[in-house]
Amino acid sequence: MSNSQDRNKLERLCRYIIRSAVSEKRLAITTYGKIRYQLKTPYRDGTTHLIFEPLDFIARVAALVPKRRVNLTRFHGVFAPNSKYRAAVTPNSKQNKSETMQDDNSEKNTNIKSATQWPERKD
Repeated sequence: MSNSQDRNKLERLCRYIIRSAVSEKRLAITTYGKIRYQLKTPYRDGTTHLIFEPLDFIARVAALVPKRRVNLTRFHGVFAPNSKYRAAVTPNSKQNKSETMQDDNSEKNTNIKSATQWPERKD
């Protein structure tokens, strides 16, 4: 984590987050209108550049964009979705909520917070 007072670390974190999938420095258009991408390290066979037709290049870059509503973070161990210990280690698990609701059912507990979508948040 970056402390809010440490501007250099915060800037480095922001630059990492907004970096592109393809380096613009290694990208060029040939005189024939094709796209040339210079590899960071050569392949075993000695290939140093890849040449694409413009539509082929766009198709490959578009394939890097994740699908909607797909989690990019995978959890393993006790944080895995099907782990029997997940409820014990996560604060907002469904099991913990249902236990709290059963215990406080007579009191109508209004302090239970449910997960909200980002447009609904009022920070």
